[in-house]
Amino acid sequence: MEQEQNPIAGTLAYLKAFRERLDTAIETLEMVQASGGVIPGMTSQATARPSVTGSIDHDAFFQMTVPDAAEKFLTLMKKTKTTADVAKGLLDGGLKSAAKNFPSMLNTVLSRDNRFVRVNREWGLESWYPGMKRGTRRPTEKTPESTKVEKPESNSANAFGADSVRGRTLSFLRTQLSAVDANAVALSAGIANTASVRAALSDLVKAGLVVRAETGRYRAK
Repeated sequence: MEQEQNPIAGTLAYLKAFRERLDTAIETLEMVQASGGVIPGMTSQATARPSVTGSIDHDAFFQMTVPDAAEKFLTLMKKTKTTADVAKGLLDGGLKSAAKNFPSMLNTVLSRDNRFVRVNREWGLESWYPGMKRGTRRPTEKTPESTKVEKPESNSANAFGADSVRGRTLSFLRTQLSAVDANAVALSAGIANTASVRAALSDLVKAGLVVRAETGRYRAK
């Protein structure tokens, strides 16, 4: 009667054979990786990496305001982006702007809109970071924008400074190709008091810097 085969010896033989197949597969993958090749049916990491604008259509941001377009862009990207990346994405997506330095203007607009936060020198959406305090993002902001009372501005040259209501209103109008109303200016320029915007628009019209294209709508000269 033949001696019964040792079950342990049989298991070891199977495992050794399986290990040889694994070693062969590993060596093959290492060779493919070293040569920069791609396994059929799989996409390499390099080709799968999205560009700055990904698959965004050329008219994705057409006729949108700057902050609304930026919010849509970051939502599509699903990750933080630098000011330069956001600016390129918006322009590539059809946003129109007459600003001489669009990235600089964009940086100013985003910094004044509560929808956006700075994370490691990049822009993200505040909704992504519910635990982030607004005081951390704006340490110099002492009171909420909605509680501020705009003081009447003089007709001096300083009244048109970049941080004044008139200056912010004028800067925003210069980025628009079509006429907009006071509500659009207040929302996009981050000015809570719409009445102040209307007063600023009236003063800018008198100064010859803005024209009233139609009732309630204005554009920069």
